[in-house]
Amino acid sequence: DSGLFGNAIELAQKNNMTPEVMALALSSRQKSAMNQCATYFEHKMDFPKAIKLYHESGDQNKALAMSFERIKYGDTSNGIISAFTSLVENFSVDLSEHQMTKCIDYLVKLDQNQQAILLMTNKTDRFKDAINLCLEKNITISEEMAEKMTPKKGKNEGGEDLRVSITKKLAFACLKQQNFHLACKKYTQAGDRILATKCLLKSGDTKHIISYANVSRNKEIFIMAANYLQSLDFYENPNIMRTIIAFYKKAKGYTQLVQFYSNCSQLEIDEYQDYEKAFKALKEGEPYVTQCRGEQSEEVVGMFRKSIQIVERVVSAQKGLASDSSTAEKMLMDTILMDGVESFIRTGDCWSMLVEHKCSVQEYDAA
Repeated sequence: DSGLFGNAIELAQKNNMTPEVMALALSSRQKSAMNQCATYFEHKMDFPKAIKLYHESGDQNKALAMSFERIKYGDTSNGIISAFTSLVENFSVDLSEHQMTKCIDYLVKLDQNQQAILLMTNKTDRFKDAINLCLEKNITISEEMAEKMTPKKGKNEGGEDLRVSITKKLAFACLKQQNFHLACKKYTQAGDRILATKCLLKSGDTKHIISYANVSRNKEIFIMAANYLQSLDFYENPNIMRTIIAFYKKAKGYTQLVQFYSNCSQLEIDEYQDYEKAFKALKEGEPYVTQCRGEQSEEVVGMFRKSIQIVERVVSAQKGLASDSSTAEKMLMDTILMDGVESFIRTGDCWSMLVEHKCSVQEYDAA
C-alpha cells in the first residue's frame, strides 16, 4: 500500500495535480508521505497546506514554526489563519511556555480572540490575561467561558488568595458587561455575598433576590433586599409587603421597619386620602419603636411619634364631625395651623373634611 500511495503521489506531483497530492497524502496516513508532501507544498509556497501536513505527520514544531514565520511577516490570509487555528485546536503534544505564549499572541494579532481565550484557560493558568482580553476586545463572557476562567479550589498554584482575586476580577468583568446573574455567581464563589447581592439587585430579578437573601441569612443582605422590594409596587402585592417586614425583622433592622410603616402610612394619605388606614399602619409599626438603635433611629423615631400624634388627631376629628362638630372643627383647624404639619398630612384634606361637613349640614355659606 505504501508503494502504491508513493507512486500515486509522485505521479500527481510531476503533473502539478495539487488537489490530488493533498488528498493522497492525507489518505495515506503515512508520516513519511505526509512529511514529503508538506515539503513539496512548502517549495511551492502553498504554506497553509504545508502547515496542515506537517501537523498531520506529527511534526508539530515544524508546523508551528512555519505558522509563526508566516504571521510574523504579515501573511494573514484566510488560509494561514485557518491552518494556524486548526493547529492550535488540535495540539498532539504539550507546548513549551514560550510556544504557548507565541500562539496566544499571534491569535490575538489575527483577531482570533475566542481561540486565544480558550488557549489561555485550557492550556495555561493565564486567567487574568483571558479576562483582560474579554474586557479589552469587548468579548461577551458566556457561562461556559466564565467556568473555564475560574480557578478551582485547591488546584491553583497561587493559593486561595489568588483564586479569590481572579474570581473577583472575573465577577467585575461580568458586571461591566451587565451580566448581573453571572457576576452574582462569581462574587459568591469568591466569598463576597454583599457584592453578589448588589449585582443581583441590578438585575431586577425579584424572585432570585428574595431567594438569595433567604439562603445567605445575612443581616446586611436582608436589609438590602428589603430596601429593593420597597422600590416595587409593594402595596398592591401582599406577599412582597410581608417579605419586606420579615426581612427587616430577621435583620433586626427595626429603624428601617419603623420607617417602612411610616412610608405605608404616608402612601395611604398621599394616594388614597385614607387617614384611618394610615393610622392603622402607624399603630402596627409602633411596637418596634422601642427596639430602634443606631445614629439614624432618633430622628426616625421622633418623626414617627409625631406622625402618630397628628394622624390620630385627624382621624378623631373626622369621626367627631358627626357627633361633636364644634370640637372636631376646632381640632382640624388647630391641626392645619401646626408648624410643619405638611410633612405628615395634606392640609387640603382637612379643609375638604370641613367643607364636606358644612355641606352635609346645609351650612353652605360657611362652606
